[in-house]
Amino acid sequence: MRWLSSLVLEWMLVCRYGQRRTVISSCVAFISCMLFVTFFGPFALKVLAEPLPRLEFAAPVYDFGSVAQGKTIVHGFSFVNEGEAELVIQRVVPACGCTIASLSHDRYQPGEKGRIDVTFDSSGFWGNKVKSVRVYSNDPRRPSYVLTVQGVVVREVEVNPSRIYFGSVRGGTENEKSFSVSTSSSELKILEVESKSEYLKVKMPIVADDNGIYHGTVALSNKVPVGMFRHRIVVKTTSNEYPVLTIPVFARIEGDLVAEPQDISFGLVNISQEPTGGFQAEARVINRSPEPVHVLSAESSSINLSVSVVPLQKGKEYLIKILVNPDFRGSLKEQVVVKTDHQESSQKEVIIPVYGIVAESESGESR
Repeated sequence: MRWLSSLVLEWMLVCRYGQRRTVISSCVAFISCMLFVTFFGPFALKVLAEPLPRLEFAAPVYDFGSVAQGKTIVHGFSFVNEGEAELVIQRVVPACGCTIASLSHDRYQPGEKGRIDVTFDSSGFWGNKVKSVRVYSNDPRRPSYVLTVQGVVVREVEVNPSRIYFGSVRGGTENEKSFSVSTSSSELKILEVESKSEYLKVKMPIVADDNGIYHGTVALSNKVPVGMFRHRIVVKTTSNEYPVLTIPVFARIEGDLVAEPQDISFGLVNISQEPTGGFQAEARVINRSPEPVHVLSAESSSINLSVSVVPLQKGKEYLIKILVNPDFRGSLKEQVVVKTDHQESSQKEVIIPVYGIVAESESGESR
């Protein structure tokens, strides 16, 4: 009741010295407090004195370390009712269908112990995994409690990285990337690593290091044609689960002509925010060769885009202006084709992808 004593003391000081309030307002405040205590005080004291349940887990997080893919992890989370009233476990809800939680019964007397068994099936998962289970009870202090099962799931055979991207590569140059293949058991072996592409050269010794990891390299030929390059590396193993794995390989091969930016994205735009002149974007086509290359035209086969060309430095740099049709609504996935007089047939065109979504105004009305 210290708070009540404090209020009474404050009221006496205010009445005597007139600090911050008038005597009348202070008397009103004091009377209000007394009325509150008279009518609600017994109820508040009853609530404070009422025995309550209290759910406590010994360890709400379980780290299972590293396990092979497909293994089932089972762990029991022990708890106790540390309160003075009956504890009721109302619901136990796993966050994922791969996780099951079970409870023998749902009511626990003060001091009684219990356990929630959580089962996680690691089939189809790999890498760092965190799975949770939420426990709901009648503990007013903490009505829900989160249990966590975490660890690393290791596949029988795993490649790193899962895909190889060379990025933007200047045509006529050779490039190389490293990759590795690891097995979960020394009994598993790598039989063969190859690529059917004439532009990829793969090297990997069929001998693992001390950690059971096979290290390899893939070289991209300097004869890859200009444009997007897509192929794959095939890894053959003795694993029954993963006898064959593929590693996708990507690269964007640039020639003498490059577009900056390489693609145009309008993002998600609302028609109500359309600026004067419509939604527009620009890209520059730059000639990096010592010989002049002229842009002859720039166009899109789609009626949703209008394209024009502005020479900035003839033979060296051109500005490509792209305008979205004012009547267009929906998803935009088009491309602009810039045609040039380059001597090589593979470099006569520069492709600029164009993306975006044009949505109606919030009222749903077109302008």
